[in-house]
Amino acid sequence: MKDTTVFVPVLRVGSPTFDPHALLAAHPEVKPYDVWRAGDPFLRGRTRSKSGFAVDLGSGAKCSTVVRRCIEKIRTMTPALRKARKAGATSELDIGVMPDARWFVLSTRFSPDDLAVLAKAGVALCVSSYPAHDSGASRRGATTRRRPAVRKRRERAS
Repeated sequence: MKDTTVFVPVLRVGSPTFDPHALLAAHPEVKPYDVWRAGDPFLRGRTRSKSGFAVDLGSGAKCSTVVRRCIEKIRTMTPALRKARKAGATSELDIGVMPDARWFVLSTRFSPDDLAVLAKAGVALCVSSYPAHDSGASRRGATTRRRPAVRKRRERAS
């Protein structure tokens, strides 16, 4: 039986006074899938409290490959991320883990060198786990649920 665990890394940068458009214009190497301003509409009728952007760093099924890709991309974006930090923005790498329903223990490993790259760029690290789905549930008539942001990014890419 194939493991269907997926690792979805997203880099989020923002602050209440940050101008993401100015930073992105000066750093074309940063390619966000979403950019917003404080006050923009958000989920369920709320408004965003910060201005910022999000970059999809490339999802995958093998954690070590995803981590390596994240570190490489953050290295190339370090000058932009340091400039964002000087402008008062915070940066966070969120590794979303959507585990296969059969596995309940997973690990995500960052080497000291990987963590040094994140520290140099001023990027915090977060690992989030999303509810597993039972691949057999769809055969029994139940529906499986995907994280909305992943579905939205995939729709934009098509």
